[in-house]
Amino acid sequence: MMLIAIFGSAVFAQADTPDVQVAGTGIVDGTVTIVQATVTEPAWVVIHADDDGAPGPVIGKAALEEGVNTDVVVEIDTEAATPVLHAMLHVDEGVVGVYEFPGPDGPLTVGDSIVMAQFSAEPVVAADEGPAQDQATIPLPPTGNAS
Repeated sequence: MMLIAIFGSAVFAQADTPDVQVAGTGIVDGTVTIVQATVTEPAWVVIHADDDGAPGPVIGKAALEEGVNTDVVVEIDTEAATPVLHAMLHVDEGVVGVYEFPGPDGPLTVGDSIVMAQFSAEPVVAADEGPAQDQATIPLPPTGNAS
């Protein structure tokens, strides 16, 4: 019986480890999608532009609820976006629901590491999709009734 209780605690601890995962879709219609963000209390997922391989200025943010948050859509400033972006978790330690950074809502850390994920801002194009073509310039195939 004791073994089950210990095992259950280990699983519970792993499920509560803060984490952020980003979709491979890049920027779509001025937004990026966070596939999953796990936090132990209300927090923020913050999108940073790139600054020589490190997180730079904040270009978007969205509030997170305690637990596992899925498919979080974050509106960003596309004018300030860089080819590489960083999704970083921030605590919500000031006024809950008000993003205060710089200030009390700094980066969320596990040990000495900031919880974040780097990703490409470029939208993914499916392999069978080529560049858009104007339908008026595509030659029509023969109909079979041509003489």
